[in-house]
Amino acid sequence: SDQDGTGMQSFNTTINAGIDITGGDFTSYVWGLANGDINAETLDGPLKFENSLFFDSGHGSVILSAYGDKMLSVVGNAFLSARGGNAVEATLDAYDGGTIDITGTGYLDAGYSGPVEASNTAAYAGTVNVEADGGNISAGSLNLNAVGQGTDGNADNSATNGHGGYINITADLGGSINAGSINANASGYGGNMLDSST
Repeated sequence: SDQDGTGMQSFNTTINAGIDITGGDFTSYVWGLANGDINAETLDGPLKFENSLFFDSGHGSVILSAYGDKMLSVVGNAFLSARGGNAVEATLDAYDGGTIDITGTGYLDAGYSGPVEASNTAAYAGTVNVEADGGNISAGSLNLNAVGQGTDGNADNSATNGHGGYINITADLGGSINAGSINANASGYGGNMLDSST
């Protein structure tokens, strides 16, 4: 069905609240926020976003999947942001004859910059996947981020380390990935000690 001026939000609910989209035609910009996972897939038929989309999860994964010889298309840019640390992923997944086509840029962000739990001394980024196992992925360009950024410290609190996550780009079983350019960064950066502390 056609959807105009679409916004979806499950923030400020339970940590597991998520968003599932299983097909359809969205005719304007789509903006989705969730605490849990965000999944957009071709389960019930082709899925088309006729403008850019922005999906952001505070604790879960964000995944676009095309399969069953169906197409998931974005006429514009696709922003996938999974900010939950090392247990989450931002993923494009085309398999079983499925096709993902992004006319603009695919931004996949699984970076993490804190806060760090008391039991840890480092910020760990998540995982970015671009997978075409028996499917096809095309994009004007791909920007992939799995940077871990530690928090700054001071005289009362130590700075924390930052560990980069993982970026996986795979094409197998006759699949293909085509992009005008691919930029990938999985670096880790420690925080700074402020107030002249050491």
